[in-house]
Amino acid sequence: MISEGYTGSAGVLLEAVGTERIVTAMVVWSQAGIVGYLLGPLAGGAVAQGMGFAAIDLVPAAAAAIVLLTYGRARAAT
Repeated sequence: MISEGYTGSAGVLLEAVGTERIVTAMVVWSQAGIVGYLLGPLAGGAVAQGMGFAAIDLVPAAAAAIVLLTYGRARAAT
């Protein structure tokens, strides 16, 4: 399941980036994923400890909001 999501998202990334910037895009993409793997559990633990386990849904919702805002700004700039 994870590899299916990654394959689909990598396809979108590669279509959106010119051929001269594919390597740079993949490096940035991978680093963003690594940051997510590191910060996700940390943020989830902090939210669960501070607000209770029922509020843990706020962590992926906040990450999704950041992605959507960044995407919206990038689309508006082009």
